[in-house]
Amino acid sequence: MIEFSVRFHYLWNSTNNDPFVGFGIRNSQAGQAVHVNYSASYEAWKNVRIGFNGYWLQQVTDERVDGTFHAFGVLEDGRLTRIEM
Repeated sequence: MIEFSVRFHYLWNSTNNDPFVGFGIRNSQAGQAVHVNYSASYEAWKNVRIGFNGYWLQQVTDERVDGTFHAFGVLEDGRLTRIEM
């Protein structure tokens, strides 16, 4: 017997109008994302299954800080930097 399972999710984030004071910002909003869980298996013997599973995540919008979109990039030395758009 072969078995398949797939779950689709959309992650929606609202605006945070009360972020941590140490950030020095008025509001923020995390980016929206889509993610999928999937698996498939085959019953090789009674109560013994062989299969695989996986997870896929894709952010579809950039973050907003004080109403401005921001993207993040990696510098040559591996540090993360914010790019204003």
